[in-house]
Amino acid sequence: MLGIYAESLTRASLMQAFHSRRTFAIRGGEPLLLDVRVNGAFMGQEIRSTSPPRLSVRVQAQSPIEKIEIVRDEHYIYTRPGEGKESSFEYQDTEKGKYYYVRVWLAGGKYDWSSPVWID
Repeated sequence: MLGIYAESLTRASLMQAFHSRRTFAIRGGEPLLLDVRVNGAFMGQEIRSTSPPRLSVRVQAQSPIEKIEIVRDEHYIYTRPGEGKESSFEYQDTEKGKYYYVRVWLAGGKYDWSSPVWID
């Protein structure tokens, strides 16, 4: 299943959002809201940064959230335990990676992950 952030439910808007990589994957068939930003840039974007970035994460799920993980360059760098069915937090990295994404683990073995934010 795929989640996508589009301005409207028109074909043109959906295709523009898909090409901009404003997407997240859903494994388990359960609708979910996953909003990940790096230095204010939305998931899927490419940005420039001269210092370690700040991530903002927001999750709204139908099942309880077991944990949320932040990945930098193929390595898990931060894990946060679940807080019910919703969670919002910010994370300040101490290093600068080439990309970041978030993986959310839900009750029942379901998980979701965001598109990466790419850094120069």
